[in-house]
Amino acid sequence: MAYKVFIHSSSKDIDIVQDLANRLELAGIEAHWANESARSDKNIRATNKALNDADEIFVILTSESVDNPSLMVDLGAAASTRRRVTPVVVGLETSQVPSLIKSLKYIKYPDLNRYIVDLATRTRAA
Repeated sequence: MAYKVFIHSSSKDIDIVQDLANRLELAGIEAHWANESARSDKNIRATNKALNDADEIFVILTSESVDNPSLMVDLGAAASTRRRVTPVVVGLETSQVPSLIKSLKYIKYPDLNRYIVDLATRTRAA
């Protein structure tokens, strides 16, 4: 059974999401995310199923999303699912990362490959 990741982001960060999803899939990890432009009932159900089935939730933090209050609400909702929540910080200095994110184990975008290799190794061993 493949390890499943759900990627949460601002709709403005779709290029980052697609890059992350491609890297995860190359490592044998299933990646899903919400498609903001496709809001049909079928797509909403598929997104909810992917979120419910996820083993881990990645939250993309960029200059576009870091000051968005709804992101913190979404982060709290993700944490309440009792799944591993992994913030991915893109293009932010350490001083720009919110305290809540600093208290979690977050990944800086340049360190993403190392995390994915470790994740793939851990999931194969399980």
